[in-house]
Amino acid sequence: MKSFLHKIILTVGCIPSTYTLSFESGPHNQVFEDVSLSRNDPVTLPNIDHFILDGKVHQFLYWSYRGTRFSNDRMPSRNIHLEAVFDIYTGIIFKTTPSAIKIDPLKADEGSRIYAPNVVPTVTGFVFSGWIKDSKPFIFDRMPNDSFILTANYLF
Repeated sequence: MKSFLHKIILTVGCIPSTYTLSFESGPHNQVFEDVSLSRNDPVTLPNIDHFILDGKVHQFLYWSYRGTRFSNDRMPSRNIHLEAVFDIYTGIIFKTTPSAIKIDPLKADEGSRIYAPNVVPTVTGFVFSGWIKDSKPFIFDRMPNDSFILTANYLF
């Protein structure tokens, strides 16, 4: 009777305990730190404020993973690189004080009739007096060819 000696080699793969969530903000060039999370950890995605670049409003819509909206609220078991997706248009951004209500940008075609927002940005102890552009009161009439920012003006 012959006796055989068998040698068994086991290769053990290492499963990472954390995964990286990285962000690319596109034309905004805002740098977001990579986040290391374990599988199923809650995912909190950063937001990007509206901004103007090359005469156009860039309004952040969502984070995309490989061309699809990333909607996970838990970290999957893989590294993820997200890209910011924007709506880009001619419009007006309304800048208010931090305590006032946020007002969405106005989206308008060049030359089209524009109107002031229906929302008044109130601040306790102050009276809203109108919108300012380049240190002058802004009169809503027709949309110019470039986007711009209007700032809420308040009186004591």
